Amino acid sequence: MSLNMIPIIIIFVGLLLASSSCSYSTPNNTSYYKTLTPTSPSLSHDSPSPYYSPLLNKGKKKPPPTPPLPPPQPIVTPFEYLKIVQTWPTSFCKFKKCIIPPPTTWFTIHGVWPSNISDPQPRLCTKEKIDWSTFSSLVSMTDLRKYWPRLDTAVKNDDLFFWSEQWDNHGTCSSMHPPDFFNLAFKIYHKKELKTILQNEGIIPGGIKPETSQKIFDTIETGIGGFKPQIECLRVQNKDYLYQIKLCLDKTGDKYKDCPGPLIKCPMDVYFP
Repeated sequence: MSLNMIPIIIIFVGLLLASSSCSYSTPNNTSYYKTLTPTSPSLSHDSPSPYYSPLLNKGKKKPPPTPPLPPPQPIVTPFEYLKIVQTWPTSFCKFKKCIIPPPTTWFTIHGVWPSNISDPQPRLCTKEKIDWSTFSSLVSMTDLRKYWPRLDTAVKNDDLFFWSEQWDNHGTCSSMHPPDFFNLAFKIYHKKELKTILQNEGIIPGGIKPETSQKIFDTIETGIGGFKPQIECLRVQNKDYLYQIKLCLDKTGDKYKDCPGPLIKCPMDVYFP
């Protein structure tokens, strides 16, 4: 080796030593920059959104429940007018045994009857029954017992039988459900107070002398606006007593109308006990 090569060899060795001191080794299969991987599970169509937050949904309300279906419409039955029949209790109890002392300060309701001008009269039109479990929350039972009592019995359950009988025979022909029918009956009943109409013309209950049936008829006719009523009497021990007064109205119960004949089912002279 010539002396001229020695400096070159020394420089080369120095470069090798410098290179080895500046480098470092890494484990196999390891890159200098670590790749970040998601820690959350992979999403699928059935997985909830990873961004769901209870706080974001806290103010949202559940949709309201579906309301119950309304009751079916009542069966429409044909009739021509309504007739309210009112009874004078003292006369009624002269031929019936009234266990409860009858009220003597007002006429009581016998019934409200869907009617026709000529026969046949509608009766027992549908099979709908009164649901007593809900009826008392829709109709005043106090008013029923006061203004629509069964006069000839003291048995409480017989009141229900009486009202059910009136509903079955007549109310089912009104094209109404039971609560609507009974509430309409009270609306009609309170339109005019028959005893007051009679008293205003000097026809006082409990009088010793009889009144003429025509005067009673004319007084009621005038008192309801000039529309013809029907009056009915009954005979007990050779005396005739004012028993029932019947008023006729249109099918809605809003307006009075003339009743068909016969109008006076009484003799000339009658008592108003």
